[in-house]
Amino acid sequence: MEQPSNDDSGSVLTEEIIIAALTHNGYNRETAAARASLVLDFMESVKLEKRLTHHPWPTPRQIEFFTGDKSSSVDNANLVCFNIEPPSKTEWHGGTWLDTAPLTYLARVCDIGQQKLGCDWIENFKKRLRNRTDLLNVLNEIWWLGCWKGDFKVEVSPKAQNSGDNDWRIIFEDSLRLNLQVKRRKNDVRRGVDPLFPVQGLFDKVSHRFSMSGENEINVGVITIYGGITDTILRRIDDYFAPRNSEPSEATGQVIAEDSDQQPKEEQSTNVDAIILWCPWNPPHAQGRPRHFIRCRKLKERLERVFTLDPLDALYRTHTQFPISFAKATAGI
Repeated sequence: MEQPSNDDSGSVLTEEIIIAALTHNGYNRETAAARASLVLDFMESVKLEKRLTHHPWPTPRQIEFFTGDKSSSVDNANLVCFNIEPPSKTEWHGGTWLDTAPLTYLARVCDIGQQKLGCDWIENFKKRLRNRTDLLNVLNEIWWLGCWKGDFKVEVSPKAQNSGDNDWRIIFEDSLRLNLQVKRRKNDVRRGVDPLFPVQGLFDKVSHRFSMSGENEINVGVITIYGGITDTILRRIDDYFAPRNSEPSEATGQVIAEDSDQQPKEEQSTNVDAIILWCPWNPPHAQGRPRHFIRCRKLKERLERVFTLDPLDALYRTHTQFPISFAKATAGI
């Protein structure tokens, strides 16, 4: 069998190489063989680079594909060689979930897309998928369709009554409806290697497209993060859902309404019934933490009953890399 190579741009990527890479990453042979053609078709359809790679850490090494996103690449870093006073701040951050991503994740999304949206699902998203800075955002949106049990119908971009559109509406056989706003917090990758890096914009733009949900309906913000579901994250969720219309401002003593412009926009949970977080892999400082977390204030038992994670989604690992300043490097740090 052909073996996947590391940055071997001279080899032609075949289904057998993809099967070998998927099995290396933890798939069984049968599942890998079933999804290899989907991966190859995806790469050809969106003109993705047909080359695989792996990072030197963590072990066992995980084979990844290139996303084509150069927005955070070293070529765009604000680092000047031989500068007397080089910048001390990191300006570039690369690795898993940025310029590369697990091949098993792509295979999983391709399978979800075909199962939930039909064999021609790529055509409906091709323009966004060919925008390399948006590619992982689109894959994240598709991935969240694979987190629900039972038979359901999917509506794409349904309009909210008093606002914009939601990413998905999922309608179950018992008429339960989930309106989903899907977010991927790319900047949270930094928190995975630096636990002191602040949580930024966790709930930004989640609530503003929801209208008030109906009797058998739940508005759910589903968010992918990368730095672990830590105590800090859980406190943010508590703060997000905390009632604010009866709490006086510390500065003025006046009551601030829940939808007041005086609040940070990311802290407005108006019309949000539930938040679900998913972290693909816990960094070293967050080992033992849950991979997902549900906070729901409406129909909680029903939402928890239909939510599920596929065991294959526990296989992902995250490797990130970033440069340091010349001063720190010469200081032996």
